[in-house]
Amino acid sequence: MTQRWSIRLLVGALTFAALLVAVKVSLPTKVVDGKEVVSLPTVAIGQEILYRIEVGVLLFYGGLVVLTPVFRGMILGRLPIEISARGAKFAEEVDESIGATQALVAAHQQQIAALETQALRSRLNIDQLASGANVTLDD
Repeated sequence: MTQRWSIRLLVGALTFAALLVAVKVSLPTKVVDGKEVVSLPTVAIGQEILYRIEVGVLLFYGGLVVLTPVFRGMILGRLPIEISARGAKFAEEVDESIGATQALVAAHQQQIAALETQALRSRLNIDQLASGANVTLDD
């Protein structure tokens, strides 16, 4: 229960910080003919509000990417073994994934064995029919 409240508090603080920085961030400028002119990046499509929203979203998700493994490491004592575009991967998740994959492989191997048996029966029936023998199909 304490962990949930800690996470909620962390996300709330991160959201507040991202909004505050997005509002307070100064706009990029460049000097043209001796005058300082606002020069927003192309992704902002020349709109200040869109630029500020993008800064806020960037800070929020960037903070989540950094703080999630740090928070989990401090609270649970487990650091991630991999951080990718899909997020942080922890050891227990990898172990569960390996177990699930092994179970799927075993199920597929059983299906393959059943299909091979069925194919062998079908081949024997075809050979018997080709030789003119009387065949009764049991499956």
